[in-house]
Amino acid sequence: MQPQNIFTDKNCIRIWNDYFKRIRRITRKLDKKQQKEIIMELESHIYDSFNEEKGSDQTANLLNVLDRLGQPEEFLKPLISKKLILRGTSTYSILKILQGLYYNIYTTIPNLIISVIFTIGYIFVFTLFIMAFLKIFFPAHIGYFSYPDGSRTFGIISDTTGASELLGYWIIPLCLVTGILLHIVFSYVLRLVIRRQ
Repeated sequence: MQPQNIFTDKNCIRIWNDYFKRIRRITRKLDKKQQKEIIMELESHIYDSFNEEKGSDQTANLLNVLDRLGQPEEFLKPLISKKLILRGTSTYSILKILQGLYYNIYTTIPNLIISVIFTIGYIFVFTLFIMAFLKIFFPAHIGYFSYPDGSRTFGIISDTTGASELLGYWIIPLCLVTGILLHIVFSYVLRLVIRRQ
């Protein structure tokens, strides 16, 4: 929708273009199809609301409509978060999921809690993958260790003096398989949680 086809006032055209420039910037994390859908829906909503305004001053009418709609940086966050998380969980893209969780933090308190819990979970998954990779280069410091006093530790350990590494290179497939399974489970549960909102 071209603003010059709607407005005769140049100020309105500038306000419209600036507002949708902000919307395009905010929605750039989404794919082109989703971004286009949001823009078209907002254009239609703003146009319809503008036509319902009673006053004859186009600039005042448009500003009234945009004031009621609010700041796009605020009202678009929940929508963008949901779309990113759903796309990330369906494609198992940790990057998209984490981007969605980041946006989700700024919506509501329950969403903040959900974001923190799942972010910790995905960090743990990422750590397992890192451990599997680093085991190749630092075999004496990554694994499942048993110490002479009977204590045991699992992970990336700087001081392994006197410890026996119990799993050896089996830690690589163990970390990879566990990481993949947890990633699938977390993605499935997160998708269910977000769809129910």
